[in-house]
Amino acid sequence: MSAKELLHIADALDCFWNAAIGQARNSQDSTAIGTAGAIAQGIAAMASRLREHGLQSRIEEIEAEQAAQEPSAECWRKAVEESFLVRQFRPSLAWIEQRARELAQEGK
Repeated sequence: MSAKELLHIADALDCFWNAAIGQARNSQDSTAIGTAGAIAQGIAAMASRLREHGLQSRIEEIEAEQAAQEPSAECWRKAVEESFLVRQFRPSLAWIEQRARELAQEGK
């Protein structure tokens, strides 16, 4: 399940929580109030856990996306080594960066 789906479920649980609290407030039966309150607490706990898990998952997704976009240190090292081999062409930083990206793609 994606992070966004988890966050949507947490939002839906919050709606149920609001309904349970509203029911508890409208009821004059102490048993119904206690039951609705207990349900509301359980729903709130589930929503909190899902929201935390969803946010953590989203952070991990973003970090993975960023890591996939940037060449690894190993790719940079190889590109710099290759640049010394072709020094006669005086490779620029742009050339090294492009070569690092190519090496990263080859490694996938």
